[in-house]
Amino acid sequence: MDTTARIVVIGDSLSTGLGTSPNQAWPKLLQSSVRLPGKRAVEITNAAENGSGYLATGVEGDTFRMEVQAAVTPETDVILFFGSDNDVGANPEELKAAVTSTFGAASSLAPKATLVAIGPLSGSEEPDQVLAEVCSSEVSAAQDMG
Repeated sequence: MDTTARIVVIGDSLSTGLGTSPNQAWPKLLQSSVRLPGKRAVEITNAAENGSGYLATGVEGDTFRMEVQAAVTPETDVILFFGSDNDVGANPEELKAAVTSTFGAASSLAPKATLVAIGPLSGSEEPDQVLAEVCSSEVSAAQDMG
C-alpha cells in the first residue's frame, strides 16, 4: 500500500523561490523536513508561478485555478494555497468569486484532499490594510465552502 502523502502547493513568487532559488524555496525545504503520522514519505508538487494569484496571471499566464488544474489529481492529499499579494487592488467580489471557483476546482479534482489557505504575507508585524482586503476575500470564500 502506498503511504506517500501528496501535497500540491499553489502560489506565487513566495513559493517559487524568487530572490533565492527553487532549492531554497519553502516548499522544497518542507519536503525534506516534514513527516506526517502514518506516512512514510511526503511528495510535494510545487505548482507556484511568479506573479500569479486568484485573479492575477503569472509570468506564464496562469492563475491559481490554472495551477490547480495542472497539478492536482485525485491522489492529492493536501492542497496548500499560499498568497497572493498579486491580487491587491482587485474588486473584492470578483476576487471572492475567483477564490471560490479555485477552491471548488481543487475539491472537484481531489475530493478527499484537505485544502489549506494561507493569505498573503505582510512585510511587517503591523496589519497591512491592503493585504487584509485580499485575506478577507479568501476567508469569506473558505467559510462559504465550509
